[in-house]
Amino acid sequence: MKTKRLPPAQQGGPDGLCGVYSLINFFRNRSEFSSDRETFRYVFEAIEQLQLLSALHMWDGFEWPKLRAIFDKVSNDWCMGYVAVPLFAVCQEIGTEDIFSVTEAVVADGGEVVWPFEKNGDHWVLVYKVADGEIFMDDSEISEVERTKSHSFTKAALSRKHGLNATIGLALVPTDSKLAKLI
Repeated sequence: MKTKRLPPAQQGGPDGLCGVYSLINFFRNRSEFSSDRETFRYVFEAIEQLQLLSALHMWDGFEWPKLRAIFDKVSNDWCMGYVAVPLFAVCQEIGTEDIFSVTEAVVADGGEVVWPFEKNGDHWVLVYKVADGEIFMDDSEISEVERTKSHSFTKAALSRKHGLNATIGLALVPTDSKLAKLI
């Protein structure tokens, strides 16, 4: 028996749902859903309908093709006007695998990016803005205390800390954008 009580577990800590949270953070910033609870409901209904709701996915998370299927299901069901484009297709289109150039192209086209934030790709974040050499992101693993701090990082700091890979991940772009034609 432990003699010292551990702090309470936080949602998003022990699970593998960071990719799903990245999609939820994208959807909750659109006007189609009236509340966070409604956003969660529709995303998890899509996961269930796609038969992806399993203990394995809850623990190990989702790879980008399954995140794409979830995103497309919610976006199509709600006629949201967005599509998920694999980042490798964006890399081919713009002629580089530099994650920052790819992200800048997506954001300039009106989109946001679901990035693999760790070297082995086992943590996803949503990048929603690039400005003045900084990358702004939503990260479901940031603690409540850290949420009050800036969610931006310089390109140099990100390059040093994380082995970012532009060939995996998703560009979430408007259906009438240039990059949407890549699917």
